[in-house]
Amino acid sequence: MVDSSAPKIIGVWLMDKPKELLYKLAESDNLWERRISMLATLHFIKNGQFEDTLKIADLPLGDDHDLIHKAVGWMLREIGNRDQNRLKEF
Repeated sequence: MVDSSAPKIIGVWLMDKPKELLYKLAESDNLWERRISMLATLHFIKNGQFEDTLKIADLPLGDDHDLIHKAVGWMLREIGNRDQNRLKEF
């Protein structure tokens, strides 16, 4: 449910707002909140905005849960599908 709803609800809502909520969720102790922070950025990616995704992707490097690493990989792949050079720069 998180995977399909985060981009459509939180991502859409935050599109033209400050993104502090995403960064707060990214540092949460709750697995699902951390995953939401990453997956919500899919809406930004689809609209050509990659910066918040790339900043949040750096945060969970030490995360011990595979669902977070999978979410980061998925969003990085989505960026690469749209702009391979930007992904390579990252």
